[in-house]
Amino acid sequence: MIRNESEERARLFNLLYTKGLTTEQIGEVSECVYGRSYSKQQVSYLANSCRDDVEKWLCRNLSSHYLAVYIDATFISTRRDRQVSKEAYYTILGILEDGSR
Repeated sequence: MIRNESEERARLFNLLYTKGLTTEQIGEVSECVYGRSYSKQQVSYLANSCRDDVEKWLCRNLSSHYLAVYIDATFISTRRDRQVSKEAYYTILGILEDGSR
């Protein structure tokens, strides 16, 4: 398998997982799209492989001074452990002195 195909598949699995599909459902999608089924463990591994990139982004250095900071929350029905509840998802936007975001 070409490396880019593997990375693309991992990103797709991660996206489907974050959209709420179960690992079993992602395996079924994979079989339809790629003609190959994956176990729940394989799907979980591929979906989590993008977490390193997310972790780096979350831990990046931020400017120590912002001219303005906008914070907004959207409440979205979220499924966790077979229960659905409304959870806040925050969007935070910082404006630097030069006007960049």
